Amino acid sequence: MGFYDALIAAPSQKAALKAWGTTTDLFAAGRAHAVEDPKLQKLALATPGEVVKHSRGDEAEMLQDIAREERRPARGNKAKAPPPAAKRPATDPSKLEQAGRELDAARRELASQLADIERRRAELDAEERTTRLDGEARVFELERVRDREKRAYEHAAARHK
Repeated sequence: MGFYDALIAAPSQKAALKAWGTTTDLFAAGRAHAVEDPKLQKLALATPGEVVKHSRGDEAEMLQDIAREERRPARGNKAKAPPPAAKRPATDPSKLEQAGRELDAARRELASQLADIERRRAELDAEERTTRLDGEARVFELERVRDREKRAYEHAAARHK
C-alpha cells in the first residue's frame, strides 16, 4: 500500500530526528519510538546514520499496527484502557489509503522542489565561477596597466630632477 517505517540507527533521539529532517520531537508526541524488533534493529544497524525505509506490509498488518499504536500510551502517560469494542468507530481503509497517496504526492512534490533548487544553485555556482574568473582577469590586466604607467611616471619624474 506504499506505507513504510523510516528506521535509523542513531546515537540519540536528536540525531534520529535530524536524519529524518525534522525538529519536531516525534518521540515526545508518540509518533516515533525505539525499535524493539530484533530484525528491524539489524536492518537499521546495517547502515548506521542512514534512514532505512521498511515496508509496513499488507493492509491487514498495517491496520493491526495502527490499532496497536492507538492502544500504546504516550511516553510518560499512564496506560488507559481502550474503549469498548462496540463504541469504537469502524476503521475505513479508504481514508488511510487516500492519506497515504496524499503523503506520497507531497513527498514527490517536495523532492521535485528541492531538485529544482539544487539545479538553480548549480547554475548560480557556474555563473559565479565565470564572473569571478572574468572579473579577476580584468582586474589583473588593469593592475598591469597601472603598474606600467606608475613606472613610466616615476622614470619621467626622476629624469626631471
